[in-house]
Amino acid sequence: MVDQKRFRLQLSTDVLGVTYVNPVEDGTFVTEAPNTTYFGLGAGRAGFRYQATPLSVVGFGFGYLLNEQLIVGADLFLGGATVSVKAEQEINVAGSTVFYDSKTRTSAFGGGLSPYIHYIFTTEGALRPYAQFRFGFGAVRSWTYSEDDAPGNPTSTQLITEAVTPTVGLAGGVHLFLSDTVSLDVGLSLDYLAPYGRAVSTTVESTATGKVVTKFNADYEKASNSLAFGIPLGISIWM
Repeated sequence: MVDQKRFRLQLSTDVLGVTYVNPVEDGTFVTEAPNTTYFGLGAGRAGFRYQATPLSVVGFGFGYLLNEQLIVGADLFLGGATVSVKAEQEINVAGSTVFYDSKTRTSAFGGGLSPYIHYIFTTEGALRPYAQFRFGFGAVRSWTYSEDDAPGNPTSTQLITEAVTPTVGLAGGVHLFLSDTVSLDVGLSLDYLAPYGRAVSTTVESTATGKVVTKFNADYEKASNSLAFGIPLGISIWM
């Protein structure tokens, strides 16, 4: 850097995200599903960093340069997604196969805050390698509404889930300086995630004798231990 810069502004996302989820063995969120690996590909798909919901996430960062090589700062991640699925189901009624429709719509919104310590190994040349330690938390809230038109027994369910996820991780890569004040940033990241989740659901089932309403409410419990790998890509402004 020709002159001493004091601030770094950053815009970033993950172009590839891979998250390994190891569910807890007891509690409300235990399932019979095995350990699962999720993949997300494409700009804006930071994906599964805060829970197993494919959010389109963009990060905004601010850093303060203690000197030319050491930076302290924080990244703010925000994102959301909506997924709709319509399917045709079948049921046997009096020996005949009857087809009916089922629909599910899920919307999710979330974000996270990650303070970081960022070290640049050299201040010379266009390519400047860096290493970063970060920690923080994320939070995601999702709404799922599903309904089916099963003959004689139509059902609708509204499910709300929330996850709060402490995180800690490492990242490394290079800053490619296009000028004295602008750099493209690319690297690799690995984060440990410990999401805690809760769920609230209401199911309305229509029967021959009327409607049956079932409600479920689970308080926060640890849901899994997870590892998230990513390839972050961003642009930084140095001032």
